[in-house]
Amino acid sequence: MRYFRLAWVSLACVVAASGQAVVESAILSGAGAGGAAAGAKGAGAAAAGVLGRLNEIVSKSAAASDKSAAPAQQAGSQDPKPLLALGMAPEFSLKNVLGGNIDSAKLKGKVVVVEFWAPWAVPSKEAVPEYNKLLRDLKDQGLEVVAVTYESGSVQEVASVVSQLKIEYPVVMGTQEVDVGFGGHPGYPTTFLIGRDWKVYRRIFGRSANKFANLESDIRSLLAK
Repeated sequence: MRYFRLAWVSLACVVAASGQAVVESAILSGAGAGGAAAGAKGAGAAAAGVLGRLNEIVSKSAAASDKSAAPAQQAGSQDPKPLLALGMAPEFSLKNVLGGNIDSAKLKGKVVVVEFWAPWAVPSKEAVPEYNKLLRDLKDQGLEVVAVTYESGSVQEVASVVSQLKIEYPVVMGTQEVDVGFGGHPGYPTTFLIGRDWKVYRRIFGRSANKFANLESDIRSLLAK
């Protein structure tokens, strides 16, 4: 569209210059003021006709461009990514801060959200009510949520935070082995969605406005398999 506008401006300049040339030619040839005025009038009419036609072309091109862009904008508002396996999730047995261990062997056959988490990271804390709700709504259908904590102090310190935030799902102490097994994490939270086949289907960094709406949709799709 920008190129059409540039073309319009360029051609307008050419037409205007042509009209000026007609006037100057009439004066130099001795046609006098009347001839010059007539030439200017004719040049002006021609310029108006050309510019009007060009404006019509540009307007139609703009409308066509806007119309063709609309489907792309609508498609961009939806999540275009299919649920495809990214690889196998690692095996683990991690210490639950409230006691005991959480073993991957006991989670297989369920849909599991594993969130790499730190209690000092604001997005991590803000996600707690969302996960509590997801678990209450979908646990009976086979959903589990596990928070894996890093850089968060001692087991006792993390356990205190779990109580303060009223976390309803297990929080375990992360290890380097598990971090490497999941491919690492650039920050908190980093979320992994695992299917019943123990394959990772989503890797989500950070938090966006539509994260939990999309995540719930993906969870329900995997639960239905």
